[in-house]
Amino acid sequence: MPVPCATRARGRAVRFRMLPWAAVALLVSCTRDAGGGRSSTPDADSVVVAAAAAVRGALPNVARAIASGVPYRVVAVSDPGSIRGVITLDTVPVLHDTTLSGDEATVCGARMRDGSVAHSGHELEGALVWVSDARQGQALTSNRRADLAIVRCQFVPRMLALVQGTTINLQSKDAIVHHTRFYSELEGELLSHMLTVDRWAVVPSARIAAQPGLVRVRLSQHPYVRGFVAVFDHPYFAVSDRYGRYAISGLPAGTYHVRVWHERADSVTEQIVTVEPGRAATLNVKLELH
Repeated sequence: MPVPCATRARGRAVRFRMLPWAAVALLVSCTRDAGGGRSSTPDADSVVVAAAAAVRGALPNVARAIASGVPYRVVAVSDPGSIRGVITLDTVPVLHDTTLSGDEATVCGARMRDGSVAHSGHELEGALVWVSDARQGQALTSNRRADLAIVRCQFVPRMLALVQGTTINLQSKDAIVHHTRFYSELEGELLSHMLTVDRWAVVPSARIAAQPGLVRVRLSQHPYVRGFVAVFDHPYFAVSDRYGRYAISGLPAGTYHVRVWHERADSVTEQIVTVEPGRAATLNVKLELH
C-alpha cells in the first residue's frame, strides 16, 4: 500500500497509519492519473458507501489524536509566534459521483458530486491542521457560535473546526425534510438527531461540541453524504482554504508537534516545528489521498 508523503520542515516527520482503504480496493479497482478524474461507472454508489465504511472504521483514532488528556491552561503570551503554510495533493484521486432520481434528484440534483476532495490545482481545501501538544497559551475565542448548512444535500462546510463549548446552528437550505445525525467518534455514541423541516429554519445544539474530539455528521436518508466537526479544547487549529492555505497564530515560542488530517488520507501526518518569538514558522505538507 502506498504511504502518505509529507514535506519536511524542521525536525522529523512521523505518520500514523489508520484507514483500511485496502478494503475498498477489494470491492472496486480504480485508476488514477496525474490530473485525477470522476467515475461514471454504474456501481459508483456502492463504491462511495464502501469508502465511507472504511473511513468510519478509523475515525476513533483520529478523535483520540484530537483530544488530549492534559488540561489546557490560559497564560499570558508575550511576543507570540505563528505557523502557516500550504497543504497540497500528491495526486488528485478519482471521485465517485452518485446518481439520484425522483424527488431526491429534484432537490439534490440528478448527479450528486463527490465532495470529499475539494482542490484548486494541487492545493487542497478542507484539511484539518492542529498543534497537538500546545497545552498552554492564549484564551479560547469568545465567539461560541458556528454555522453548519445543508445545501443541495451536502454539508457546508464539510470540515468544521471549533472550540469546545460552541453551539452549532444547523440550517437546511433544501426544500425537503433532512434527518441529520451527529456521532461522537471518541465515545461511539449518537450525540444529536436534528430534524430540519422548514427551509431556512435554524436548529441550534450545544451537545455536539460539548467535549473535544471528532464528530461524524450524516444525513440518515443519504448514506453517501458526509461531514465532520473537529472539537478542540485549545485555540491552535485551522482548516485549509480553497488554495490550501492555513495559519495558526498566537503560539508561545517553543517546539511543537503539528498534525494534519484529511478524510481521504490513509493517516494522520505529524511534523515537528519550532516557533520563534514574534515570527512565523512555515510548514508546507503534501498529502497522498486515496
